[in-house]
Amino acid sequence: MSYQVINTAPSNSSDAYFRLWGKGISDALEALGVTKTADTGQIDWTTVATPAAGNTYQGYEIRQFTDALQATNPILIKIEYGSSGGGSGYPCLRITVAHTSDGAGTLTGDVSSIFYCASGAGNTTAYQSFISSDGGRLNLGLWITLTGYQCIFWIERFKDADGDPNALGVNICSMNHTNSRASLQSYAQTLPASAAAFPATPIRWGCAIPATTPTTYNENLGLFPVYPHQGYSGNPDLGGLVFNSGELSAAGAFMTVNIYGVNHVYVLCTASFYVNTNSTANVMVRCE
Repeated sequence: MSYQVINTAPSNSSDAYFRLWGKGISDALEALGVTKTADTGQIDWTTVATPAAGNTYQGYEIRQFTDALQATNPILIKIEYGSSGGGSGYPCLRITVAHTSDGAGTLTGDVSSIFYCASGAGNTTAYQSFISSDGGRLNLGLWITLTGYQCIFWIERFKDADGDPNALGVNICSMNHTNSRASLQSYAQTLPASAAAFPATPIRWGCAIPATTPTTYNENLGLFPVYPHQGYSGNPDLGGLVFNSGELSAAGAFMTVNIYGVNHVYVLCTASFYVNTNSTANVMVRCE
């Protein structure tokens, strides 16, 4: 299975803690084949210091997909490692997606909005994170066994009617778009192969979960996919599934779900967040 599990503390309280969680993510991406580009000036995990203030980023990596569609629709992911707006001690990833770069760390051409994975914990206890990829997608579920302070992000290619990826674009989903965890919400944006990011400002996930509980009925559990915003609802992502708060609770547990006629494995992340205007929900992230 193409996933990595790392155990790190969501803390920037020292250089050692900052390097531990940041390098843990970096090493996992490398092991999964989400390789670095040749851009100069990328972060050096042996020397980088922890942020001295909130909303501060100490360095970046530019990662790239390595699947067969990369030649047709190249995807670059700039990941900046630092602190959230909550303070220097709180870890945060700042993530941007594009097709090209200038070779020195600046993304060029059509570029997505900035997405954030911010943990408000500042906790020196280690918690599990799950990172998954097959070379043509990226799924992050960071510190998911720490209730209330989880970070969720995925990017994946659009799907055809059979659930197979195509070269028409990618969907980007984050559990929070700002660098603060004051209001935990879902945000999404698509980056087509040859057009500007849409919508221009990220909006809530396209998800048909009802604003009532429970969704369990007649021994069936309601699990709801996320649809990319393409001017219409595209074929659903495989990156995550949404369910109503309280109906599943074992953070870090795996669940196998059949989608597009194929079994896929997900890991439960049970921090509540706003998936639409009126209701809170939880999410499980693809992990296989």
